[in-house]
Amino acid sequence: VAQDSIREMAQDSRFTDVIIEVEGHSFRCHRIILAASSQYFRAMFCASYRERDQSSVEIKGVTIDVMKVLIRYAYTSYLEINTENAQTVLEAASLLQFTRVMEACANYFASQLSIENAPGIMELAQRHSLTELQQLATLECVTHFSNLRSSSDYLCMSSQLFEVILSRDDLNVANEEDVFEAVMFWCQHDTGKRKSELPNLLRHVKLPLINQNYFVRHVETNELIRCNEEVHDMMMEARRYHTIGGVTDRKVIPRHNTTLHQVFVTVGGCNNRDSFIDEVCVLDFQHKTRASLCQLPNTKYMVQAEGGEKAKWAEFACTAWRNNLVISGGKETKKETWMYIMSLRRWVQMASLNTGRWRHRMVVCMGDIYVVGGYDGLLRVDNLEKYDERENLWIERRNMREAVSSAAVCESEDRIYVVGGGPSVRISTEKVQVYDPNTDDWRLSTPMPDAAKCLSSIALRGKIYVVGGTLRYILCFDTREEIWSKIGEDLSCARASCGVTLCNDKIFIVGGRDESGKALVSVSYLDPETHKLRLECNMPTPISHHGCVTLQKLDKLRSKTV
Repeated sequence: VAQDSIREMAQDSRFTDVIIEVEGHSFRCHRIILAASSQYFRAMFCASYRERDQSSVEIKGVTIDVMKVLIRYAYTSYLEINTENAQTVLEAASLLQFTRVMEACANYFASQLSIENAPGIMELAQRHSLTELQQLATLECVTHFSNLRSSSDYLCMSSQLFEVILSRDDLNVANEEDVFEAVMFWCQHDTGKRKSELPNLLRHVKLPLINQNYFVRHVETNELIRCNEEVHDMMMEARRYHTIGGVTDRKVIPRHNTTLHQVFVTVGGCNNRDSFIDEVCVLDFQHKTRASLCQLPNTKYMVQAEGGEKAKWAEFACTAWRNNLVISGGKETKKETWMYIMSLRRWVQMASLNTGRWRHRMVVCMGDIYVVGGYDGLLRVDNLEKYDERENLWIERRNMREAVSSAAVCESEDRIYVVGGGPSVRISTEKVQVYDPNTDDWRLSTPMPDAAKCLSSIALRGKIYVVGGTLRYILCFDTREEIWSKIGEDLSCARASCGVTLCNDKIFIVGGRDESGKALVSVSYLDPETHKLRLECNMPTPISHHGCVTLQKLDKLRSKTV
C-alpha cells in the first residue's frame, strides 16, 4: 500500500519539495525519497550544503532519459537496463551514488561478459570501483587470453590493466611467446605513445622461458626493443638463462597453463633395508603425477656384497645444469661423472673427477658446475673442482678452509656457501665457508647456531634455508646481513640426509632419516613467505641419501597418480 501511495505521489507531483533540473527539464521530487536511494542526495539535503534549502537543484553530467530511469527507480524500485543505456545509467548512478543501481548495472554487465567486451568492462569496473565485476572481467581475459587479440577493446586497454592481466600466473597460454606477441601488438598499435610503456609490460613477460631460437629471431631483432635502453637488463637476464641458467626468481617459473612446468626429481637414494635405489623419479604436483624418468647409468651391472646385492651408485652428488641432470662420485664410482640430457633422453659420460669422493656436493654457480668437499675413503676432502665444458675436464680451484663431508652446499648471489658438515666421522662443524668464483678465494661467515652434518640446503632471494642432520627445525641464513634465524614451527623429527629443492616458488623437503635411523616417506613443502610447513604427499617407499633437483619441460613420461 505504501509503495502504491509513493507511485501516486510521483505521478501527481503531490507534496513535492524540490525540483531537479536536468538539461532544462524539471523533475518535481520529494527530498526524502531521493535521499533514501542516493548517498549523493542524502548528503546534499541533510548536510550543510547550500542546496539544502534551495527549492531547485541543477544536476549536470546526466541526460534527461537517464535521470528518468533513476527517479523512477527511487520511487518504484523498478529499473530497466539494456544494451543501449547500461553504461550511461552506471555512470550516472556512480556520479549520484545510487548504490543499488550500480550493483544492478554490474550484474547486467557480468551477464553479458565475453572475451570481446571483457577489456572494456575491466576499464569500466575499475573507473567505478566495481571490484567483483573487475575480477570477473579480468578472469575472462586471463582464461581466454589466446582470443584476446580478436577483441575490439583489447587495443584500447590502459597499460595498467594490461599489466594486471599479464602478471597472472594462471594466464591461459600455450607458451610465453604468445604473451610477448600480445604485448608487442598492443604497443605497435600506437607506437609513439606506447613505446614508453614497453619496459613495464615486458617485466611481466617471462623472457627466459621463451624458446631460444624464437628469442634470437623475433625478440632481439625487434626494433622497439633494440632502441629501448630500459629493457636491456631484462634481455641480458634472458640471454644468461639461455646460455648458463642460474636465474632463480619467478621469471623462470612457468605459468600454470603453459606446456612448460616445473617438476622436481629424486635421484637414487637408499631405503630402510639399506638397499640403494637406481631410479630417477619425477614428481609433478601440477598434474598430480609421479613418473619414472630413467635408471641411473650402469646400475644394471650389480655387484655382489655381503648381505646381498646393492646398486652401483651410493652417496653420490647431483645438480641440475641447463635443464639436464648431472651426477658425480659415489662410494663405488668415486671419479665418475654423468649427464642425463633431457632432449635426448639418455645418459652421456663426462670427464672423470681429479679426486675421487663421496658424501660430497655439486652446485652450479655463474653457469659453471662445481664439486665440493666429500670423503675419499681415508680423509675428508677440502678439494674444490670446476668443470671446463670446452675441454671436458675438471679444473682444481682453491681448497676450502676446512675439509668437510655431508655439508649443505648451495649458490646465492654468485657465491658458493658450504654450511656445516663433518670434519671427521664423529665431529660436526658449525662453520660457514663462502667461495667467490671471481677471486678464487674462501672466507668464513657467521657460523650456524648448532654444529651439524648430513645437511641439505636451498637458496632463494638472498636467503639460504638449511634442514637435516639432527636439527628438528629449519634454519634461515640471510646472506646480505649474515644473520641466522630459526623459522616456522619445529619439525616432528630430524631429517638427516634428506633432499631439498625449490619448485614453483616452494621449498620441498623429501625423505631423510629420523633420530632412530629410519628412512622417511614424507614430502613436505615450506612456503618462504609465511614460513608454514605443510605435508604434500608421501613417497611410495622410504628414501634417504638421494639427490633432489628441479627441472622443466618434462612430458610424455610414464605417469601414475601421486
